[in-house]
Amino acid sequence: MKKLIILIGAMSVAIASLALEKKFDSGYEYVAMPDNSGDKVNGVSLYKNKLSISKNDSTVMTQTPRPTKESKALSTLKYDGQFAYNSKTKTIFFSKNGSLFEYSEKTGDIRPLEIEGLSILRPSFKGSSVIYRRWRYKQNIITGLYNPAVSEKGDKIYFSAELKDGKGERDIWMITNKKDGTWSAPQNVSDINSEGNEDYPFLAGDSLLYFSSDRSDSLSGWNIYRSRLKGNQKVERLPEGINSNGDDYNFVGTKQTIYFVSDRNGTPDVFIPQIKTEPEPVDSVSADTVASVEQNWELEPCTFYFEYDKDVLVKDYDKQIKDYARFMNENKEKKFVISGYTDARGGDQYNLELSQRRCQTIYKRLIAEGVDANQLKNSGHGKTELADPNANSEEKHLLNRRVEIKIAE
Repeated sequence: MKKLIILIGAMSVAIASLALEKKFDSGYEYVAMPDNSGDKVNGVSLYKNKLSISKNDSTVMTQTPRPTKESKALSTLKYDGQFAYNSKTKTIFFSKNGSLFEYSEKTGDIRPLEIEGLSILRPSFKGSSVIYRRWRYKQNIITGLYNPAVSEKGDKIYFSAELKDGKGERDIWMITNKKDGTWSAPQNVSDINSEGNEDYPFLAGDSLLYFSSDRSDSLSGWNIYRSRLKGNQKVERLPEGINSNGDDYNFVGTKQTIYFVSDRNGTPDVFIPQIKTEPEPVDSVSADTVASVEQNWELEPCTFYFEYDKDVLVKDYDKQIKDYARFMNENKEKKFVISGYTDARGGDQYNLELSQRRCQTIYKRLIAEGVDANQLKNSGHGKTELADPNANSEEKHLLNRRVEIKIAE
């Protein structure tokens, strides 16, 4: 029985550490996450399975599709790049001015990590005072310690630094927690480091490490790579789409989706996967069918699908729009309801407004085809009446992002 439990545990770890991006290999493209702030993205992190975006001196939290509000607690830390959150210990690990710190949500204490071989200038202290900015490690460091990633157990931290005896320039290093609360001397993760720079480590489970590098085989500048930490530690560059000819870095992900930062459009933005095309149409109505079988039109309404967090259609739908316009123009006595919907993500009020904008997109297309505005009524429903209430993938979420047209009763 004990062997069976161990085997099941090992299988669970293996499943948890499957490459997060693999589910998006086919039928997806990567687009900049909608954001109206216009501020430069400094880094992304995961906090309680939500995306945290650092911009200027503030941190905004988002439960996709869009940023919601500033997190004052995280903004107060004024961390560099990314931070790492361990849900078991309720601890945030972060870097500031080249030093690593831990913030306990249980006690509110902030203290620098005591790392063997890297002496700190003062003893540890309690409290969230900005005094922590003055702390520095003073031995063996060339550029400082940055962008920590923490294991699920909270016993290992990976970070980037340019230390003496490194393999290249900035490398990925690992430290292990000791029984007295201090940390071991940094170990160079030499199997993944190159003669170039490595940065932004991210752990998927405890056996798969994502990181960014400007090594010689990158497409151009920084690209995103992955490697297993156990067994075959072959380093693999993620496919084009995720990687580009710009700088691509700071990869993080959950079981549902992935995020990364790229400047491929000119400035650093957060990128997310988006399905390229709609599902196979089950409700397209030809002009001949509409004209000849009027009563069947209500039973087979055309559904128009929309891009993620936008009022933009996933394709042109020119033929379907013309079919509906023809039918409406031939039946001037009839009224039609244009009903818009969103997926379940995002706030109620925002989704209601988004669904109304999607209605307006179809409304304008029909008006342009000569349909009388008095025949049409827009009705936004937000994230109510989901086509798939249990959607857990982008393909399924797409089924909820829709507009339907029906004859008014």
